[in-house]
Amino acid sequence: EESWDGNATITSSGTYLVTMNYIGESSSEAYWIFPVLEEVSDFYLSVEGKYIAGNDDNTYGLLFRLNGTGRPGYLFRLYEKKQMYDIQFVGDDFVPLKEETLSPTITQGKFNKIAVIAKGSDFYFFINDKFVEHISDNQRPKGSVALRIAVDKGTEHIFEFDDFVLRTPPK
Repeated sequence: EESWDGNATITSSGTYLVTMNYIGESSSEAYWIFPVLEEVSDFYLSVEGKYIAGNDDNTYGLLFRLNGTGRPGYLFRLYEKKQMYDIQFVGDDFVPLKEETLSPTITQGKFNKIAVIAKGSDFYFFINDKFVEHISDNQRPKGSVALRIAVDKGTEHIFEFDDFVLRTPPK
């Protein structure tokens, strides 16, 4: 049985602070945060995230083109402490579209802006407004979006987020 102990609050400066402790059976688990939005195909999606406490393997990122509130879909995530990112197709398993890659554009202990532009089957990925990757994949033509954090068992983890943005072309 999976279990979480934590909370999410809005700070006085308007950021979203997530504090959690995963106490489940497996060694790690992911937590998805869904805004109430319709499914989209072409879009610009971004968030500013900061890892405050926990361990070096924790990640945060963006999920997009999800099937409602579940799989399949895509994941763009940062390993802030390791200054790495990767891109995955999330189905029954995680399928790497881009393996873990070092990126000096990732700043430790400060907000990192991560963004995705989706246009048809083309995805353009940015970290702190710098282009880092282009991938073409047509497995999911549209879907919902979410924020994702992944943590290891037994340690308090703290993440902070600001400026979650989703823009779509005019209809």
